[in-house]
Amino acid sequence: MSETIRPEQIKAIFPMAADDYLAQVADELNNDLAAYGLGTVLRRAHFFAQVRQECGPGLEAAVESLAYSPTSLRATFGYYKNHPDEAVQDGYDRDPVSKKLRRAAAQEMIANKA
Repeated sequence: MSETIRPEQIKAIFPMAADDYLAQVADELNNDLAAYGLGTVLRRAHFFAQVRQECGPGLEAAVESLAYSPTSLRATFGYYKNHPDEAVQDGYDRDPVSKKLRRAAAQEMIANKA
């Protein structure tokens, strides 16, 4: 059985996060470290490095925007390069004169396809 994760260990990685929040995170992870793939020190190091990179020192949730134009979809994702008609369907549409958004990007659809 592996050693549990302590809130003070997580605090060293996320110094700007609230202590009570870190205690909740530690409790949740410790419920079943193996199920989360955190049974070894190396796996934990990789996991927390990735989380730190994505969430910063405050362990704040980030939402990735997938609001792409059809042109950007084709340039960014292989799926849309191979399915250009779907890029037009899923990407946002702006009025060429006013630049106002006429149709928002189908972000969930983009995420599923990309």
